[in-house]
Amino acid sequence: MPITSRLLDHTCIPHKANQQGLPVIGTHPTQLPKWIVDDTARNLHSNPESLMNRRKILFGLAAVCMAPEFVYAQAQPPAGQKRASGQFTTGSTSGGVSLYQDGDHWAVYLETDFDHEGSPDPWVALGQNGFRRDAIIGELVEFKGDQTYPIGPKLNASEFNEVYIWCVEHNVSLGRARLTWR
Repeated sequence: MPITSRLLDHTCIPHKANQQGLPVIGTHPTQLPKWIVDDTARNLHSNPESLMNRRKILFGLAAVCMAPEFVYAQAQPPAGQKRASGQFTTGSTSGGVSLYQDGDHWAVYLETDFDHEGSPDPWVALGQNGFRRDAIIGELVEFKGDQTYPIGPKLNASEFNEVYIWCVEHNVSLGRARLTWR
């Protein structure tokens, strides 16, 4: 099997935790699977050009897995126009939330005053007069401060009027914000 197809399945390895103790995915050079090291060593003398290509692929994928913007939610307002906003008023969550649109791309932005008191398994989700399981958009990365969560293309953001912080483990709301559209 070519190394590129195997790398895509095995490159990202947990090696540290964020502030909540959740695993952060990345590749630490000392934690690469043994088959990568063995495959590289076998090809060292037989095909040096192939070895260089494999190194480029390996280090490129490692860099992508370790890039902070792929591991943590971005901590800045997203590009585009603010289309809706609201305040978390229920549960253990407070602060502002906004929906931004940039062309065909939508994002949920948790404002700088966002504060969640902590809970197991919190996720960011959208709702329409109630929580919708098909509208969970990302695991909550930080309990405080601004964060951006992109809304996938399968969801039509303009159909929603609420943002939730939802505990998937216990299937309960940890906070709800009613959105006011502009």
